[in-house]
Amino acid sequence: MLEDDILHELNDFGGKTACLIRDMDAENEILSFHADERLVSASTIKVGILLSVLERLKSEGRSPRGSFLSVTEDEICDDTEVFEYGPRKASVYELLYWMITNSDNTATNVLISWMGFDAINAWLSGHGLTESRVERKMLDFDAVSAGKNNYISAGDLYRMFCMALRMEQDGDGLPLDLLKENRDDTLLRRYLYEGYPAAHKSGQLDDVLHDAGVIFDRRGRIFIAVMLTGFPPEKMHEAEKLIGRIARMTEDSRIR
Repeated sequence: MLEDDILHELNDFGGKTACLIRDMDAENEILSFHADERLVSASTIKVGILLSVLERLKSEGRSPRGSFLSVTEDEICDDTEVFEYGPRKASVYELLYWMITNSDNTATNVLISWMGFDAINAWLSGHGLTESRVERKMLDFDAVSAGKNNYISAGDLYRMFCMALRMEQDGDGLPLDLLKENRDDTLLRRYLYEGYPAAHKSGQLDDVLHDAGVIFDRRGRIFIAVMLTGFPPEKMHEAEKLIGRIARMTEDSRIR
């Protein structure tokens, strides 16, 4: 059975793992393994930041394309590929675009500064996302050393993607459109051939690798979250392949 095969793979991998797979059309849970356990989020928390930013703009009667923020020198992270040529103003839309599609940490930190930790966390808790929390900016390892981190669960990611789908049904397709443009094809989409578009968000640290989102296949929509933590850095490539295998195993079970 699919559930037994996936659990066998996760147990063999070791570390702390979580997985949630749900058929979003039949509203059927296929697998739930530590789905409500709070884990270090890496960049998957950016889905929550995306949704909280859009709700603030809506409440203020502002559009993402018509609202601008300053990207200052002290916010520019060493790993950026889109703000490496220096400070400038950018629309909130552009910052959201880079945060989701390229996982740009500079764009994320500018948005966190604008929102504030308290506002983001109030939005998360106010929407029942009890295992999600933002305590530090991206790449702030001093904060990590001080005991602060960003957290999420597979279950909270599912609830966030449900919100994005509802927003699309209500006429605001921006969150889902951005998530569909995620450029990381090394995890959930690793072994999926053409005809399997996905709206998803991945995240990675030295001993953390996650990917979660909605795959649109011939039978409808399926949510998959695979979260791997606490493994040695030399197992990163194995972790990438494991996430890809779980997505492929799930899809193969749906087309038999």
